Amino acid sequence: MTAMTAPSGVLVPTLSNEDFVSLQRLLLDHAAIQLDQQRSYLVDARLRPVARRYHLSGVSELIRALRPDSPQMVTDIVDALTSNDTAFMLHSELVDSLVEQVLPELLAARDPSQPLTIWSAACSSGQEPYSLAILLHERYPKLVAAGQVRIVASDLSPTMVMRCAAGRYSRIEVNRGLPPEILARQFERDSRDWLVRPELRSTVEVRVINLIHAWPGVPRCDLVLARNVLPFFPEPVRNQVVDRIRRTALKSYGYLVVGPDEPALGPQSGFEPLGLSHHACYRMTERI
Repeated sequence: MTAMTAPSGVLVPTLSNEDFVSLQRLLLDHAAIQLDQQRSYLVDARLRPVARRYHLSGVSELIRALRPDSPQMVTDIVDALTSNDTAFMLHSELVDSLVEQVLPELLAARDPSQPLTIWSAACSSGQEPYSLAILLHERYPKLVAAGQVRIVASDLSPTMVMRCAAGRYSRIEVNRGLPPEILARQFERDSRDWLVRPELRSTVEVRVINLIHAWPGVPRCDLVLARNVLPFFPEPVRNQVVDRIRRTALKSYGYLVVGPDEPALGPQSGFEPLGLSHHACYRMTERI
């Protein structure tokens, strides 16, 4: 997930303060996401289609129709209000860090009988996990061919998880961060879209996971990426998620990657920065 900004010149739809507070409480309770008042412009545009789906006249009626026995409506509202702007990441300082230091160290430390295991914990529509799959296929083709790469891709949004599973992207999407030569090698043309090749899709397992709830199907990982998700959480929740990753989702030598503009993790977190990628990469310091 990434921050949402209002397009220039757009009139912000009005929503009663009571309704907006109800939405804030809903997102905080169900996803620990803080909906800022400055983002109120997106509420009407994103929730009108949800209201129509439930045959309701508008957003206010949708908010007031919420009941404890309507979990699907809650899921649809949370899904609509979470942003999923993302891009492929094959040309970045982070990738340089992964190639030069992180992946070689992980491959040297891992048990050869176990696959290299990576969790993309906020995968959106899949560009991040597929970037990792492509990177490993390009750098370590024998490892991928031997079935020794496992990438778990999860997101809060069922819609985005389905998109990730499909591995289908438009021309605009593949033009964001994907070099033409890699597009030609790792994707297949399908009408106007591009499909990730089956051998890469087979390395990616998809899950719907809310980071503040249970984490079903997440194994101990060599590498966890939680990029562009932590800033949406209140600080106590952010600290809890980082600690839970350290305790339950990483191997003793594992690495955690967060976004470069996210709050730095202090020594008390059990991680130390690599000094690369603006402190986006961290290594475990306390053995579990």
